[in-house]
Amino acid sequence: TVASAGVAGSVVVFNTTPGIVIGLRTNDGTPAWSFEGRKAITSAPCVVSNTVLVATQGGYVFALNAADGALVWRSPRLPAPIHGGLASDGTSVFVGAENLVLYALNFADGAIRASHPLRGQSFRMLWPVVFNNRVWASTVMTPIIGSEYVGETNAASALFADGTSLDNEEDKMLRWMGGDTNGGRWP
Repeated sequence: TVASAGVAGSVVVFNTTPGIVIGLRTNDGTPAWSFEGRKAITSAPCVVSNTVLVATQGGYVFALNAADGALVWRSPRLPAPIHGGLASDGTSVFVGAENLVLYALNFADGAIRASHPLRGQSFRMLWPVVFNNRVWASTVMTPIIGSEYVGETNAASALFADGTSLDNEEDKMLRWMGGDTNGGRWP
């Protein structure tokens, strides 16, 4: 995981970079449930009452039942990966996708209610904030906070150069994050 956990009642929830959402019992740390998001998740879960909201780099937002991890709804696929976090007022779910559009999803079913384009370069490591019937969101340039430098030529890495598609690049990134250096080719 590369983000904070969330707590929903007696379950603490972690999102993982391989895309698995894991619920652990708070009393003893044993697994309560897991959910396969199928794409990398690099933001913290958003907990509203007994609902856990998670966003993947595949462009989907999922609402899960906090008690058992059951899928409540899946949003339509947004046109870009989601690298930042989520916020909710219990009526809408707010999420920024990397096409630099902030989306408002219906909390009940995940349908897109509204969208608003923003300027900047990324929502990475940022979370919208809901306060006083307003949504506050910001964008930034992508900071070098971890493995992002892997595709930079100054890091002498061939990780992204070896990719044949976005899915293939993601697979290689997950291998690299798991310790695979491809025989030293990906330092």
